[in-house]
Parts: sequence; C-alpha cells; structure tokens
Amino acid sequence: MPIASLSDGTQLHFIKSGTGPSSVIFIHGNLATAIWWEKVMELMSSDITTYAIDLPGSGYTPETGERHSIDYLSSVIHGFIESQSIDSAVLVGHSMGGGVAQLTALNYPDHVSGLVLV
Repeated sequence: MPIASLSDGTQLHFIKSGTGPSSVIFIHGNLATAIWWEKVMELMSSDITTYAIDLPGSGYTPETGERHSIDYLSSVIHGFIESQSIDSAVLVGHSMGGGVAQLTALNYPDHVSGLVLV
C-alpha cells in the first residue's frame, strides 16, 4: 500500500498506475476514496503515470486533525505533487475534488498542466 510522506508529516495513501512522463492525479469527492478511480485508471494508457489519492480522513489516509477546507486540501495535493517529484500534472476532480483541483491550479499554476472537472 503506497504512502506518500508530505513535508508537513502528513501520510497520504495513493494508488499508482502507468510509468509515462505525463502525470494525471485523480481527486475524489466528499465521502469517497481513491478506489472510485480504479476503473478509469485501468482504461488509461500505461504511457501515462496516474495517481488516485485518498484525501485525509478517507480510505487508508488517516485523519490529520485539520479542518477539511478546500484550501487545506489544495495544499495537501500540492504536498503530494512535491513528494512524488512531479513537475506538472493534469488534475481530475470529482465534485468536491473538482473544487480542490481548481484551487490547486490557481494556487500552484506551475504544477498544474490541465484540469478535468467532473
């Protein structure tokens, strides 16, 4: 079970697939988990590296004690991008995850190459 250790000590569970130079990060909505993206990841080309993240308090990622604001979750996504040494990624967000993706693109534009909002 892959766990990313963010610079602030947050432990973030994620699912990874593919090995290509381009990256896509899937962000789930409220009351969901990374497994919601597994079938989509299976359908993606193996030439693209895909990640699905369990946000704090979801799936296998423990609660952090922080309030789950969109701003906080955006900083978690940015921390994940840095922890995986991803230069730039397309962010795919569903529902609340779409809001997180949008704010991440606004706050960290150098790390976001595109948005897909579901």
